[in-house]
Amino acid sequence: MKICYYVFLIFAMFTLTGSLLSAYADSSHHPESKKNAISEAYPVYNPPANTKIRRREAGLLNSKNEDSKTALSTFGTRAGTRAGTRAGTRALRAGTRALSRAGTRAGTRALSRAGTRADTRFAISSGSRDGTRSAMRAGTRLFSHSENLESIKLYPSRMEPLAARHTGYTTKNQPVLSWYVSGSCSSEMQFTLNEVKGLKPLLKTSFKSPDAPGIYKIDLAKYDISLEPEKEYEWFVFIIIDDTERSSDFLASATIKYVPPDQQLLKDLEQSSPDKHYFVYARSGYWYDAIEHVSHLVDRHPKKQIFHLHRADLLKQVDLLGAYAYDRKNSES
Repeated sequence: MKICYYVFLIFAMFTLTGSLLSAYADSSHHPESKKNAISEAYPVYNPPANTKIRRREAGLLNSKNEDSKTALSTFGTRAGTRAGTRAGTRALRAGTRALSRAGTRAGTRALSRAGTRADTRFAISSGSRDGTRSAMRAGTRLFSHSENLESIKLYPSRMEPLAARHTGYTTKNQPVLSWYVSGSCSSEMQFTLNEVKGLKPLLKTSFKSPDAPGIYKIDLAKYDISLEPEKEYEWFVFIIIDDTERSSDFLASATIKYVPPDQQLLKDLEQSSPDKHYFVYARSGYWYDAIEHVSHLVDRHPKKQIFHLHRADLLKQVDLLGAYAYDRKNSES
């Protein structure tokens, strides 16, 4: 009897081991089963087949995700460099022209062409260096003093459009567009919307800058602006630092396309719970609807941690790390 018992026990152990190995092999050969399990807990964004990255973020991304003196001093150095280069180049062009004209009028033929080129190169090189260095020093001095840093907040350290890296889709012709700002600033914020490669903006407006870190939005319906189907639009949020040098604008941008929903998407939404519609939108590749819907739930239920976590997870999937860190922090408070 004991022999039969041990034989039966060994047979049972081999059978159980074989079943476990078979299950493991099935799961490893079918990774979508794992993905489906994850998607039940967190929304998963499946981006459309776009190849060109269209999103642009502004500013620095530091470990604390907050405004920093580094951001302002960096701006001062960059602005000084640009100003110095422009000033030095202009002055040297004028000097070169004057030198050439004077030499021609005087009939000075002693200077060879090689000598003239050498003198010009030396003048341009030294003048550019002097102009750039002096402007950089001035810009750095302006932003290096603590009193200036306390009184001048030209822009936040980070600004991110809540958008996919590639062109995101929406089922609405009047969507809500959102962006993350890491802190306050002294200037007004500007917003524009236009067709890609369009010359005239469809919407151009300004509003008071935020006084705290957060996620902010604009509803196109309030401005009576409608997108046309299958057209690609570009939207910008920016702060003007210098009216005379617009290349210094603190700017974030992204693109959007209105793609009317097909029957399958409508069916999936109908069969889904209303508070899980952002799962359906994300899975179907409609980024803007997913983020708008979950943001609406965050606003309605600010104390519910799960909506913050789900939005943060979507933001992380598209590498919006500043906004992700902000949402994660709020989910823990």
